[in-house]
Amino acid sequence: MERSGDSLYNSNKSLVKHVHKFSPQALASYGLITPTVHVLFCRFKNNVWARYLYDHLDVEDWASPAPSTAEDPLNLDDRFRLMVRQLVRLNSKIAYTETGTEQLAEAFIERALLSYTFGEDWIAMFNLQLAVSMNYTPVALVNDMVSLYKKAYDRAIGKFYPPIENRVNPPSCYSEAYMAESPSNGRHLLARRTLSRGELVTREWPFVRLLTADNYLRCDYCLAYQPLALIPCSACSRVLYCSLTCNMRAFEEYHALECASLGILRSHYTILEQLGTRLTVRAIRLCSGRMDQLRELSESRGGYNYNVPLGFQSDPRMAYGMINNLTTHRDRMRGRELFRDAAKAIGLAKLLGPEIERIYRTKNDMKLQNTVAEHLVHHLQIARINTLYLWRSADHPELVTNSRINSKPFAAVLLANGSLFNHSCVPNVHYTLEPSSGAVLFTASTDIHQGSNLCINYGAYFPWARYRFNCTCPKCVAKGLGVAGYNTL
Repeated sequence: MERSGDSLYNSNKSLVKHVHKFSPQALASYGLITPTVHVLFCRFKNNVWARYLYDHLDVEDWASPAPSTAEDPLNLDDRFRLMVRQLVRLNSKIAYTETGTEQLAEAFIERALLSYTFGEDWIAMFNLQLAVSMNYTPVALVNDMVSLYKKAYDRAIGKFYPPIENRVNPPSCYSEAYMAESPSNGRHLLARRTLSRGELVTREWPFVRLLTADNYLRCDYCLAYQPLALIPCSACSRVLYCSLTCNMRAFEEYHALECASLGILRSHYTILEQLGTRLTVRAIRLCSGRMDQLRELSESRGGYNYNVPLGFQSDPRMAYGMINNLTTHRDRMRGRELFRDAAKAIGLAKLLGPEIERIYRTKNDMKLQNTVAEHLVHHLQIARINTLYLWRSADHPELVTNSRINSKPFAAVLLANGSLFNHSCVPNVHYTLEPSSGAVLFTASTDIHQGSNLCINYGAYFPWARYRFNCTCPKCVAKGLGVAGYNTL
């Protein structure tokens, strides 16, 4: 039985219908519904603006080294920060420069020179190929480009570097955990066998992911740190990819629908709301815009094996069903919180409606918007409870880490099997990104006995505020913070 205090909120359909009774002006005055105006700045590509960004873009403080003097020259860290600062500005210029122009070709040539300087010969050649593909290669630079390509090729002979276009080749999923269920712990994971410290527990490919930082340094799809090889979306200025393969996969999975709305999504909605929207967009793409198929897919409730993590080759419909059936703790939410979720969902549905109509030739009427909003409410709640953040070093953005000390989150992901780990402030499992594949690795942080409960740290100081539970790990109980009954997800 849900504890919302009002039977009106027992279904997303009745919830959306109730919120629709309020006028858009009244809801907008509370900031609940974003006006359905597309932000043109997202799809704004202009050479003048790109040059302005290149000259004036503010970079994070950590990327700004202290001024050097003859007595105190720049050390290795400062030289690294200068390089990153230059790459951030250069990639912002590439993102906002008009496609197929001479200025874009010059930017790729400049990045090829940087790549060659840092010994990345294959990437240097890749950037030169991108410059040539613009069909506006500066005549004065042709000889220099040919010379640079020959130098890079001669130096690259004997070195192994996978072709950038096919760089993403994720390994198969792996798990040494199995799911169990109990009244006190809900669905949770236990160790299949005794695990030693540092041993791999689970490897899983995220169903949806969202880059929350380092937009000009990492691939928006596989999250790889590839600042020297990023290529922009040809339509918008918000996302860059490390390869043509990632570009194509992102477009097929979600970006085709969210491209026009990405500016307003990032400026008006939180990270969790953006991730929930991306989950909805991917579900719509799976059903080719058919709302009847989307409802049928979402209402499927059985036959999912959570003992097997999602792999890159997993059936996407089965993977979505597993994600869609994760817990939401809706019964622990107040009516005001449910109302706010529905208002946000209606605003997002109005934002996505024109793109759904344009791509799938579906009439953008109230029925379509209500169906999308109903799914968005559920997906927003799934994202709030089950999202995991990936972390990297605060000083070196290329270094991913499982520590919360001197680090910052750079991405949010949704997993099926990985979302079943319980929380503990003293976890026996750590997780981080596998840079070579984009998969999420869970490794044992201590020796674990067979059948032991597997726990990770969600990184929340007050779990009830977001996850709707209070931690009862030994550390919190000793401080008198734990409340029995809501110890796990």
